Amino acid sequence: MSKEMFTIDQGVRQGGAFSDDLYKIYINPLLNILSTSGLGGRVGNINCCAPTCADDLALVSNNPLDLKIMMNIPLDFSKREGYVLQPTKSVVIPVKTCRKFYEIKDGFWKLNGKNMPIISNASHIGIQKSDKDSAVSTVNENIKKARRAMYSLMGTGLHGENGLDTISVSANLKDIRKIPLRLKISTGNYILQTHKASFSKNHYISPTCKLCCKADETVEHFILLCEKLEEARIPLSSNILDNGSLILAKVATSLPIDLIQLIINPFCYVDINAKRTVFEETSNILEPLCRQLLYNLHNKRYALLANIDKQGSRKSTF
Repeated sequence: MSKEMFTIDQGVRQGGAFSDDLYKIYINPLLNILSTSGLGGRVGNINCCAPTCADDLALVSNNPLDLKIMMNIPLDFSKREGYVLQPTKSVVIPVKTCRKFYEIKDGFWKLNGKNMPIISNASHIGIQKSDKDSAVSTVNENIKKARRAMYSLMGTGLHGENGLDTISVSANLKDIRKIPLRLKISTGNYILQTHKASFSKNHYISPTCKLCCKADETVEHFILLCEKLEEARIPLSSNILDNGSLILAKVATSLPIDLIQLIINPFCYVDINAKRTVFEETSNILEPLCRQLLYNLHNKRYALLANIDKQGSRKSTF
């Protein structure tokens, strides 16, 4: 073995963090030669004959003869620097515009003595370039990539609908609309007459229920006691009492059952870890009834309030 010191010359490592920047430095002399040649396409007085990203180089020209000369410059540079041009990417795309189009026969452009293929579309830095409409080709290619990625993930449980398993999702659009109302009531953000009175200055607003005018409009009054809402309350309240008593009878609890709490949140008396069957019955039977009751009471209340406001506006006009 030799004891002499020697240097290791390492090229641009493909896929490295700085490979793009390092290759730009490496290929910068070629770009300088192309930009100072006076050949190729321009935007105003700006030379744009060779858009480049790392080792992907595209030559742009509106003159076939200029393009033929420009092709020899990278070929000569590759021979001097000792690298090989990839033949599968060395292609020509004649872009058809509204201006005069040159019909070029095969064999006009050559690379290392071989005819360069004239094709209708190709990929440059991952973007599809076409002879007519590059945007459509790019969109179609991205759709293919997304489809392949989705198919590769389906084995792990991904579904191509909306990201959710359609078998486990039973709620429809009408059920989803009822969720915000129940959340407002359970969190105390549903505005009743008592809330308006507490926020008013000098007690200008009365807390009395505008519908029956018999008591303060609290949550209890709204859900259980208001006489004007009996029509919307009675059909579902009896079902809630019947099903709730059957389901909660299976739960071993010493806590008294609060009917208002049961209607607002029927899960408060159910432990999912202790009684899985009870939880499923509550979720599938009792909870939809409670949600529907609150939704019906809300709609009935606002319909009656709208009629009261209309009558008040009519009296004020006379």
